[in-house]
Amino acid sequence: MFEDRRVNFTLGEGSEENVIEGIEIALAHFFKGEKSRLKIKPAYAFKSEGNTQLNIPPNATVDYEVELINFEKVCCPKRSEPGNFMPAGH
Repeated sequence: MFEDRRVNFTLGEGSEENVIEGIEIALAHFFKGEKSRLKIKPAYAFKSEGNTQLNIPPNATVDYEVELINFEKVCCPKRSEPGNFMPAGH
């Protein structure tokens, strides 16, 4: 284990708290209190750059154990508000 921490973040903005994309994708499907071990491919982790601070080499697959302790659902703006759109077919 190289990291043990609690993080509060908004999905889609996890990089601001150094949360990798693969964890964000997984957490979007979790239930409150759910725990899981994740094996995350480089494309969804540290890519070809790696992470020298965490001693992650380039193109490394990483393993995480994560738990969704709590979440707050944020209501989305209505579709009719300026600047908001929804892809066709949704």
